[in-house]
Amino acid sequence: MSRHTEAPQFVALIGEKKELEYHHYDLLSAEGADDDTTDDYREWADMSSSIWDETKTIEIDFRDNDKITLIVNFGKYVADEANPFELIEIPKVAGHSTTLYDLYKKTQQCLMENEDKVDDGFFLVGFTEYEGGYFSACFEA
Repeated sequence: MSRHTEAPQFVALIGEKKELEYHHYDLLSAEGADDDTTDDYREWADMSSSIWDETKTIEIDFRDNDKITLIVNFGKYVADEANPFELIEIPKVAGHSTTLYDLYKKTQQCLMENEDKVDDGFFLVGFTEYEGGYFSACFEA
């Protein structure tokens, strides 16, 4: 299995775009979290919303883009070479901010909708931002 960043579809989409920033949230340091808390997509709906309060205040900068494109892969490695990820477009809306929480929530919802594609044993840790408004989900074991 190859890493999702090595998949031909990812390479074609990102190409030579420069990596800009890594956006993440240390879930285990959140108030109300404990050692058993994970951001496993199956547990997302059951987690206390207060754990995510900090992420709701971290706004995503659209820079000069009218939208951001969230690249949701299904783990650290590609299980389905033909369909290594889903794309979710988030439009820039005047008077509304998109937060880090929104990225986590949309990613977790996509993972739940595509459970048969998810590579178990990895959990969502953050997002790598690339030029042009692309945000790629990052997973670790």
